[in-house]
Amino acid sequence: MKILQLDAEKQKHYILLFAMFFGVITRFRTLNTDLWFLLAHGRYVVEHGFPHVDPFSMHEGLHFIMQQWLSAVLFWELYSFGGTALLHGFTYFMGLVLIAAYYRMLLLVSSNRDLAAVLALIMGVVISIFFLTERPQIFSSLLLLGEIYVLESYARRPRGYLLPAIPVLSALLINMHAAMWLMLFVLLLPYGAEVLLKGHLSLSWLRPLETGWSFKAILFVLVLSLLSGFLNPYGPEAMTYLFHSYGNEAVNAAIDEMRAPSWATPFGKALLILYTVLLLAYARAKMPLRYVLLVAGMSLLALMHMRSGFLFFLLATMPLGYCWRGWSGLRLTLDRSPQAVRFRKLFMLVIILTALFVGIKGDASAVILMPGGTALYGGLFILFAVLSFGIAFLWKGAGERKDFSLRLLSALVGTIFLLSLSLIVGHSIEMPQAEKTLFRAEEVLRADTTPEKARLYTGYQTGDAFIFKGWKPYIDARAEVYMKSLNKKDDILFEYLFVKNGMMDYKTFLDKYHFTHLVTSGEEDTILYTYLKDDPDYELLWDSQEVQGEGLRAWNIRIYKKKSPAGIEEVPKNREAR
Repeated sequence: MKILQLDAEKQKHYILLFAMFFGVITRFRTLNTDLWFLLAHGRYVVEHGFPHVDPFSMHEGLHFIMQQWLSAVLFWELYSFGGTALLHGFTYFMGLVLIAAYYRMLLLVSSNRDLAAVLALIMGVVISIFFLTERPQIFSSLLLLGEIYVLESYARRPRGYLLPAIPVLSALLINMHAAMWLMLFVLLLPYGAEVLLKGHLSLSWLRPLETGWSFKAILFVLVLSLLSGFLNPYGPEAMTYLFHSYGNEAVNAAIDEMRAPSWATPFGKALLILYTVLLLAYARAKMPLRYVLLVAGMSLLALMHMRSGFLFFLLATMPLGYCWRGWSGLRLTLDRSPQAVRFRKLFMLVIILTALFVGIKGDASAVILMPGGTALYGGLFILFAVLSFGIAFLWKGAGERKDFSLRLLSALVGTIFLLSLSLIVGHSIEMPQAEKTLFRAEEVLRADTTPEKARLYTGYQTGDAFIFKGWKPYIDARAEVYMKSLNKKDDILFEYLFVKNGMMDYKTFLDKYHFTHLVTSGEEDTILYTYLKDDPDYELLWDSQEVQGEGLRAWNIRIYKKKSPAGIEEVPKNREAR
C-alpha cells in the first residue's frame, strides 16, 4: 500500500486523520422519537405548504409555527427515498461532516495538525454518543460552527468576501432550526466586545486585544444577518420563536433535555468532568478576550440546560487549540526494530478490538431483544469466527513467520469487525423495539377505529408515532406547541403534567375530552395506564405485555377503549371540550 511507503511523519498524519472519525461508530443507533413528528411535518409541507394552525393534534385553532420546516422536509425526502436505513446513513454522514468542520476550526486557531486531530477524535466520540441523532441540531450546530470559523478567519486576516457568509448562514439557520437562530447573534457578542474594548482594556491574564474586526464590519454583519432572518415563511414570529417557546420553569423540570445536567447521569458526568478540565487548562494560559467570553457563555448555557451541551462541547473546547498550539507530543521517531514493530502491531490490534467492542455495544444489546436475534447473530458470530481464524492461521504471507499472538489478535479483530458491520447494518434496517411496539399498537387501534372517528389520547413520548401515522392525538413531544404563549389558546402541556403527576383527577380530565381511545404508557402515563384497567367505563383493548413472541416488550403500552352504553350516542369527533 502507498501509505506504507510514506515517511513516519506522513504516516502518522494520515492515521490521525482517519482515527479522528472513529467517534461516529459510537453513536446510539436507536431512532430519535422526535423523528416521527419531523417526518409528519416534512410530509405536510411537501403536500400542503406551510401551516399556520396546527394540523396534527385534536385541539382546534392552535396557532402554529413550524420552526424546523427545512430540516423536516430534508428528513422526509430522505425517508421517502430510502426509509430509516437512509436516515441512519445520513446521520453518520453528518457526523463525519461535523467532526471534519470541528477539525478545520481547531486547525485554524492552533496551526497544529496533530493537536487538531487528537481533539477532534476525543470530542467526536463525546458528541456522537450524546448528540448525533436525527434532529435539526445536526444542522444548526454545523451552521454555528461555520459562523465561528468565519469570525475567526476574519479576526486573523480581514477579507471582505468573508462578511456575506454570516448573513447566508443566518438565512439557513432560521429555516433549519429557528429556535437556534438567536444563537448566531450571541456568538457575535465576544467578537463585538473585543472591538469595543480594543485600546481600553488591559489585564495581565488576557492576551493583548488584537482583532481584524472593526465596528463597521461587525455592524454590517449584524444588520445583514438580521435582515436575512426575515427570509422565512413565518417572518418575525420565527425570529422571536425562542422567546415564546422556552424559559418556563415547570416545562424545564418536565422535559429531560431542558433540565440542568446532573452528576447522576452519564451526560452530566461527561460535561462536568470536561468543564473541570477546561477550567484548569484555561486558568494556566493567556487567551484573547473573545475566547474567555465564548467559554463563559457556552458554559453558562450548558450548566442551565442539557440541550445546550452540544454547543458547549463544540465551541467551549475550541480555545484549547489556541492554548495548546505549541504541543508536539506526537512528533516521535519510530523505532523500526522487529520487537518494536511487533509491539506496535499488537498494540494497534488491541486498540482496534476495544474500539469495535465499544462501537457495537448498543447494537448488541438491541438485537438480543429482536425475535430470533440471538440465534441469528450467534450463528453469524460462529461463521465469522471460523472465517477469520481460518484466514489468520492458514494464510502465509511472503517472508512472514508465524506469530501466534499476532494471528490470534488478527482473527479476533476480523471476527468482531465482520460482526460489527452486520450489527450496524442490521440495526439500521431493523426498527427499534420501542417504535415497533408503538406501530403495532397503531395497527391494533386502526383495526378498531379510524383517525376520522377517534378522539385519541396519547402521552408526550407516544404521540409522535401516531401523528406520523395520520392520527390527531391529545399531545405529543412538541412541548412548545401546547403552551399558551405560542398557541395563543390553551396551556395544554400544563394540563397534561397535572394529570400525569396526580394534581388533577383523571376522571375530571376524561370527562372534559370524551376520549374514545387512550394509548397509555407505563413509563409516562402511570396513572391512566394503571387505573383505567379497573375503570368500569373503559375496556382494555390491547396490552403489549400480553403479546408473546413479537419482541414488543421494550415499551409497556396499553390501549383502552371507552365503553358505549346501549342507547347513548357516540360523542362527535369535533365536539368542543366542556
